[in-house]
Amino acid sequence: MQVKTGDLDLAYQIPANQAAQITDPAKLYVTSQYGSLYIYMNHKSGALGEVGVRKAISAAIDRRQINEIAFKGQNRVIGGFFPTTMEGYDPTANVNRDLNKAKELLKGTSCESGCTIEMMQRAGYPPYDTISTIVAANLKEIGINVEIKTVDQATANTNEGSGNFEMEVGGLYDVVNSPELIMLTYGLVPAGGINALFSNYRNSELTSLHQQLIETAGEARKPLLDRINKIFAADMPYVPFGDFATLWASRISPRIIVFTAAGSFQVGTKSLAPGQ
Repeated sequence: MQVKTGDLDLAYQIPANQAAQITDPAKLYVTSQYGSLYIYMNHKSGALGEVGVRKAISAAIDRRQINEIAFKGQNRVIGGFFPTTMEGYDPTANVNRDLNKAKELLKGTSCESGCTIEMMQRAGYPPYDTISTIVAANLKEIGINVEIKTVDQATANTNEGSGNFEMEVGGLYDVVNSPELIMLTYGLVPAGGINALFSNYRNSELTSLHQQLIETAGEARKPLLDRINKIFAADMPYVPFGDFATLWASRISPRIIVFTAAGSFQVGTKSLAPGQ
């Protein structure tokens, strides 16, 4: 509201349900950062230890609906581990919703005839609350009942660390375009410190590829990243659905101030653009 009236020039991390209130001369922006948004999945928690259930959830969620509602259609949807902004991004990863495929993937799993999965939600953490609601509605169509449990920040952190949760919407990002630094270390390597994004996922080949990537430069990195993408698609340790993105609004031209993929603001002048 203060940006709209001119009392403030800029607002950061705007909730999706308030983004529509941004009107001229203020403008709404969505910036994709060096990271991805995922549905975290704890493999030690019942059905989510089954790859068929995880893949079915990936096939059943409506990524474009999430984008339209949570990001005003301005984010980029993804179906693989890496975001569109980062080296290793897989443009061939499927982002289309396919309920028939999802139901087929559930055959032979503990969710074949229906199941209930609890989704932890951090209180006051937009747009994740909106996304959780959409995911719950999407999965209901394949017989998975999602119960959203809202907890405070401290409890959410404790539950993640102790593995006391089943699913959760969250993200992982870096400030540079180097997937081996943060994204792979914390997202897919168990020794990274957060059990491969709290999933308890283990894959020795992936761990080896991560180390090789650290030691490799230039074009030789591509086949390593391609193999990482194939392993991720086969195991689907958790479900990606979009770039890690931030909604912000400004009354100042983006030629003067802009929010970058690195997660920081750059300021220019009347003669120099941001970053110059």
